[in-house]
Amino acid sequence: MLSEFLLKIFSRLFKIKGMYDILLDRKWWIIHNEKELDWLDRQWNFAVGCFSMGNINQASAASVMTPDQMKSQLTSKDINEATPVKKEQPENGQKQDDSGMPIENAPVESAINPTTIYTDVNSYILQHNYQHPNITSELNEFSMFGYSTDDGRPSGVVVHYTDNPTNFSARNEADYEINGGWQSAFVHTFIDANTILNIHDTDFGAWGCGPVGNKYFAQFEMVTARNFDDFTKTTSYSAWYTAYLLSKYNLTPSLAQAHNGVGTVWSHSDVTHYLGGTNHTDPDAYFAKYGYSMGQFFDLVQHYYDEMNADKNVGAFDSSSVQATSFNVKGWHASSKSVNKPYSYLIVLDADTNREIERVRINRTQRPDVNRVYPNVKNSLNSGFDQNLPISSAMYDKRVKIISRYSDSAGGNGAFSDYSFGNVITMPKSSAGSLDVTDSSQLGKINLQGWFATNQAQGKPYRYVILLDSSNGKELGRYPVKTLSRPDVANVYSGISNAINSGYSVDVPLNSTLLGKTFRVIARYSDDAQGNGNFTDYWNNRLVTAKSNSNVGWLDTFKQSGNDIQATGWHATDSSIDKPYHFLIVLDANGNREVARCALPTITRPDVANVAPMMELRTNCSI
Repeated sequence: MLSEFLLKIFSRLFKIKGMYDILLDRKWWIIHNEKELDWLDRQWNFAVGCFSMGNINQASAASVMTPDQMKSQLTSKDINEATPVKKEQPENGQKQDDSGMPIENAPVESAINPTTIYTDVNSYILQHNYQHPNITSELNEFSMFGYSTDDGRPSGVVVHYTDNPTNFSARNEADYEINGGWQSAFVHTFIDANTILNIHDTDFGAWGCGPVGNKYFAQFEMVTARNFDDFTKTTSYSAWYTAYLLSKYNLTPSLAQAHNGVGTVWSHSDVTHYLGGTNHTDPDAYFAKYGYSMGQFFDLVQHYYDEMNADKNVGAFDSSSVQATSFNVKGWHASSKSVNKPYSYLIVLDADTNREIERVRINRTQRPDVNRVYPNVKNSLNSGFDQNLPISSAMYDKRVKIISRYSDSAGGNGAFSDYSFGNVITMPKSSAGSLDVTDSSQLGKINLQGWFATNQAQGKPYRYVILLDSSNGKELGRYPVKTLSRPDVANVYSGISNAINSGYSVDVPLNSTLLGKTFRVIARYSDDAQGNGNFTDYWNNRLVTAKSNSNVGWLDTFKQSGNDIQATGWHATDSSIDKPYHFLIVLDANGNREVARCALPTITRPDVANVAPMMELRTNCSI
């Protein structure tokens, strides 16, 4: 066959630059018609794509492997999770169809006529211009295992046929699997003459064609047709669904059996022949009854795929890196609708609100790897970007996403074609801080040390710490601080402009208002000498508790001498710190009414200081 002959030539000559053009120019083989020339172009592009392209994120050829490669990279764990949990044996030797459903012993409703009476199936389908039904999605979680591909997505599609002559309903087949039959086998989707019924997420594998195929391919079953019309409808919908899956997962159509098991479109029979783990040969015999073949089915898939991708809009986000004041993004965006849109932009969105933060006009870079996979997309060769973007003040502390845009307007508006990348990039912090030290061991003060770095300190030369009562949020006091150099902070937060001089230290006078209070420390930059005006704050999470108020005393002697009363003793209390006047008050013991008071001189009592060393004014507490 011509295809086998060409494949042998391709396998030997694909590395020789320009060989394809030479062969065409010299007409070294006979091209029978335009259709065959188009076929030749597709085969050559596929061969070049498989063997000469580099690693492209989300591009098909990067994920297409040979049968030996697929088998060799599977682990025992892969094989185990891709193997059904049990193999059901039908009772009384009852036969099962391809999906494991028992075949009822009932007569076939419509016999299959000889193949000679049927017209060309694809021509019949295209003449009738069938409109495919919407995909009915009823997703079940049968066994949620991933694919053994680099991107975790299927690398191809397997076409099955149920081979159940007594059932013509996708619903019946699906219900059998949903109601427990899945434990021995299941596929993603069933298709009949009226329905495309998807019952398992194609992002995860299925148990339909042996463990190797299960780890690489999305799979669906064609349900038996009652007659030729139903067969053409089922075939049309199946080819459309195959093209849909190929487009969904950015896979280029290629027929595995035409390339020695290298391709994206497989029959169950191909899996048996090239990968093993199964002995089924569907849908070959079923197709043959209607004078049909996998090659013709693939032609129909290609037709639908080309229709779907007439307006192609694809892209991939290769990498991102964040520096102190800028971040770099690399990727590509190819769009059929980029024609007459010469202005390219990258738009930065807030990932949490989807609001635009900034847009930057860019020059595209060449991506020959993308062009090899999407040769029919006009701008695929110049679809790349490798751009350093400045981090503006509006981006700090945010998570951002990127949109690539082609526009006919110099400002990036007008008519445009966008591709939104799902990757989220975390921007640097604009502010950071820490309360490192709280020292209340010194009499009459609490020492606070920490740092507060922010890009919003410019024009705010006055620095304060503000103490807030943690119980009610009321301000307890504010104190100007001394600025300290903090090279350790600058090493970590190099993107914050004042990080090197972000340190501070302050002695907070201890007064009776603070005694026993728990408070939060706020660090502030302000343009006002009193700490008001325009300011930027950092609220430290760490709470500080001032020492509690101790209040102790003793009456050593109390005696009357004539008209005088003589008393000796001591009274020590922390709250005396801001109360310089000392009094002795005499109360009537019966009514607790004051009868006399007198001012007292302070007398040192080192004996008391030895007992209560941490109390304020401890050496001047005597009566």
